[in-house]
Amino acid sequence: DYLTVFTEPLPPKREAMAVPIVNRDALQLTDVDNANLTLLRVDLQPRYDQEERILLNTSGTELNYTIVEGMDSSYILVVEPASESSAPIEQFLSVLLSLEYINTAEEPS
Repeated sequence: DYLTVFTEPLPPKREAMAVPIVNRDALQLTDVDNANLTLLRVDLQPRYDQEERILLNTSGTELNYTIVEGMDSSYILVVEPASESSAPIEQFLSVLLSLEYINTAEEPS
């Protein structure tokens, strides 16, 4: 579990700031018998509103991602290689470390 705080921006600027949603100092990703992974799945809860976004960065990697609605009140982030059947763990870790949350609503809830 990881806890972070989102603070609503104050006038006059009113520009929302993204906040990390992973502990960048402690996050590790390992596989004891392989240097590559074929897929990464992250469950994000609770489901967010239209003004809320999950941001991530895949630049510098060979990975694509999709975010789909889960069966419960969650979203599922799926990260997988763009063309090969697997990619280095370091690329998946780079994407995980980039996960951020932003809320651009006038009155965030």
